Amino acid sequence: EEICGERGILYLLEAGYIKKQREDDMGLNCEPTNFKEIAIATKGLLKVDITVHGKSAFGARPWLGINAIDKANKLIHKIRDLNETLKSIRHPILNPPSIMVAIIEGGHATNIVPDYCKVTVTRRLLPGETKEECLKEFQDIFDQLKKEDPEFEATLNIRDGFRPPAEVSKDTVVCQAVAKAHKLIRGEDLAFVGSEGGTDASHVVNQIKLPMPVYGPGEDHRIGMIDECIKLDDVVDAVKVYALTIYQALGIKGKEDL
Repeated sequence: EEICGERGILYLLEAGYIKKQREDDMGLNCEPTNFKEIAIATKGLLKVDITVHGKSAFGARPWLGINAIDKANKLIHKIRDLNETLKSIRHPILNPPSIMVAIIEGGHATNIVPDYCKVTVTRRLLPGETKEECLKEFQDIFDQLKKEDPEFEATLNIRDGFRPPAEVSKDTVVCQAVAKAHKLIRGEDLAFVGSEGGTDASHVVNQIKLPMPVYGPGEDHRIGMIDECIKLDDVVDAVKVYALTIYQALGIKGKEDL
């Protein structure tokens, strides 16, 4: 689940275990949202490896080679420039999209001109952005660098674990049912928010168009930390909220106070 693996949610969708059978089918992802929020929009994640190619040579005669790390440095600056441009894009409940270099690997020895440099880049997508658009951003950077430096050569490989962005209207039945149930159990209004990280709900929303917001007990700042935990009282309250959500979403009549 953490890497959106082929044997996780993608397998369940492909095998038909998760499917939309009726127009009003709905879902709920129960990952932590501080038990105060419901995430109706989440960013997507694209990870790529870019290998910049050079030419090996003896380090005492570097003019005979092409230093791949020097070429990669130009690439990194272009990626930083793109990140600054992305900051101007706005979304009602999410921060702007972003791109960053996360890993750098290159060179073989201190006396050899490096003939390769691999950079791993992560691109966070807003709802409405696509993988194809992001890949075009990379190609545009390659084209610019090639025009500026004819010796620049690079190849791109997409890493596993692409997660598309997703957004669900807060007016959907499931969102309103959760909000009402939360108010009844916790005595407070539920905040409709965006999540900078992604969840498996993104694939469900995108592939089968089934609305699936994210709402659950647990503090999101503890996710992945050594002290990640959920209070037992919150677990009990969550069960109550989920039960009432189903009750409300199914449109059961008869008890207006529920």
